[in-house]
Amino acid sequence: MSTRDDWDNENKLTEYLAAQLMGSRLALLIGSGVSTAFGLPMWEELISKLYVSTGETPPIKKPERQAQDFRTKYHPHDPDGFVSAIRKVLYERVSVDFDSLRKSGTLAAIGSLVMASQRGSASRVITFVRLWVTRRFRGANMFSRS
Repeated sequence: MSTRDDWDNENKLTEYLAAQLMGSRLALLIGSGVSTAFGLPMWEELISKLYVSTGETPPIKKPERQAQDFRTKYHPHDPDGFVSAIRKVLYERVSVDFDSLRKSGTLAAIGSLVMASQRGSASRVITFVRLWVTRRFRGANMFSRS
């Protein structure tokens, strides 16, 4: 993949990505839209729910700035508390049963890419929220079970 035209060529791109998958050198970068089918909020709604959980209205700013302000105000020296607050509003009133998960074509595709197999597997799955939290709190893990 040495030229821009290589990236625009679907066959070459497919071969390249397949080779990266076979060598476990492929990472998936996934945004919040993947999980909306299961009732999880998009980024803006998540931030709004954080503020509502404190009885406040979010300030009129970009969502990332709103999240920074929320963390600074409510969890300035407590990354685990901030992660806990995110987790609480993220999964509020979300009920996902196995059949729903199994029927999701998107989730099945992601699952097939991360499961070890002869055709290789993705080396990492990176989500925007995890990337944002990790970038600011080195080591805080919002996805671990509490």
